[in-house]
Amino acid sequence: MTGDTTARRATGTSGTQKLKKAAWLVSLVGLFLFIVVIGYQGIGPISHAVAAVGWGLVWISLFHLVPLLIDTYAWQFLLDKRHRVGFIELTRIGWIGEAVNSLLPVALIGGGLARTRLLRLAGVPVDVGGASVVGDLTVAVISLIFFSLTGVAVLVVDALPGYSSAQLLPGLLFFALVAYLFYLAQRRGMFLALARRIERLNGNDAAGDLSDDAAKLDQRVGELYERRRQFWFACLVRLVGWVAGSGEVWLALYYLGHRVTLAEAFMLESLGQAIRSAAFMVPGALGIQEGAYLVLGASIGIPPQLGVALSLVKRVRELSFGVPGLLAWQGQELRWLRRSSEQGPKVFEEGK
Repeated sequence: MTGDTTARRATGTSGTQKLKKAAWLVSLVGLFLFIVVIGYQGIGPISHAVAAVGWGLVWISLFHLVPLLIDTYAWQFLLDKRHRVGFIELTRIGWIGEAVNSLLPVALIGGGLARTRLLRLAGVPVDVGGASVVGDLTVAVISLIFFSLTGVAVLVVDALPGYSSAQLLPGLLFFALVAYLFYLAQRRGMFLALARRIERLNGNDAAGDLSDDAAKLDQRVGELYERRRQFWFACLVRLVGWVAGSGEVWLALYYLGHRVTLAEAFMLESLGQAIRSAAFMVPGALGIQEGAYLVLGASIGIPPQLGVALSLVKRVRELSFGVPGLLAWQGQELRWLRRSSEQGPKVFEEGK
């Protein structure tokens, strides 16, 4: 029995090490692609274009508050009414979660965990907060599919001959299939199954706290999807948030000295976000995003260097918006640790 337990723990450790190696490998591939794209297009012209934006970066960064506030409004509908937190506090939590996903190599998982953790510190039970985060992720994916399909239509009508749609639609349809399978997995106890798998790998055959928490989370997720009116309303609001994000692309290209129509900005943002989401395993879609804006921009007459510069401007915005978010997160964690050391175990139990 002891030998089996040791073997399972060794298997779990080996699996974790493989995941870490895979994460590093994917990160290196993304970095390589980023260097290739920048080097091929010429770092001089690209850097000059980005530098020419100047104080426009401030307005571009501030504009990002618009989609952030809209997304927070959608997320608030997914929280149980008995445990909702204030809109400003929820916006702050969403801001930190976005910063984690944008700047850290966490494959979109870390931001969700950070949001669940911060909701717990705000007094929301882990299962309730976790269910809202999972539901928000599903809402984001569903609304992004509709957003991207509309972007494909704009691209085909305005920029490309009809045969090009046949090259773009299969990817989006596959994306939709993955989203549907993710939804089905949630409805069929995905988190409990994962928890039991982890316990077996760690040599714990008995149902422990992890399985109990996972079962509660599955139950809360199921209850969330039963509130269909709220769920689909959240999808609609989130779709508005995606559309509002097109304004950031329009502003960036305006300050880069290349004006585009709102429809063209819509197309660039919708398909750019779809490609970035599909490359979620690559931290920040490094290299992928640059290549996407290069190709998509060229379809509507944007010079290749300017397409790459657009991606870099968005990355500067991510840094200017995200770094303060990470600092705010760490500051809150330090304050909580200080309080826990002063007040003792009760704080750990309450999660405040």
